[in-house]
Amino acid sequence: MFTQTVLGGMAASAGVLVAYRLRLIRMTRRFTGYLGAAALGTVFLAGSDELLTALTTFDGLGFRSGGAGALCGLLGILLSVPCLSLHVRQLEEGIAHGAPGRESWAAASGLTLTLVWAYVEIFRTFTLVEDVDVFYL
Repeated sequence: MFTQTVLGGMAASAGVLVAYRLRLIRMTRRFTGYLGAAALGTVFLAGSDELLTALTTFDGLGFRSGGAGALCGLLGILLSVPCLSLHVRQLEEGIAHGAPGRESWAAASGLTLTLVWAYVEIFRTFTLVEDVDVFYL
């Protein structure tokens, strides 16, 4: 399972970087806004799930196991992967405008955070899907 997770994260990252370099992905203001709104909605959904789990006796909204959990993991992957191109664009613009060296830490931290988010979502999705479907292909 670890190998599939690492290969999945590497493939997603490489795919985004190649698509960005070939200019197949355009980061417009509208797309950035939609992506930010979707990510914020996902954060609110996860927070409400955690709150319901802590306050009630049942399993929150049901995103911790089964099909709903795998679907939310897939949603997390689909949100985290395009965020990589946003961070790459931020790095490109910083270099083009001559940003000071102290700004590189913020850009590198954002890129690392997004890579970790994608990795965690891939790992989470693989653990929720039946192993017969994924691991023995």
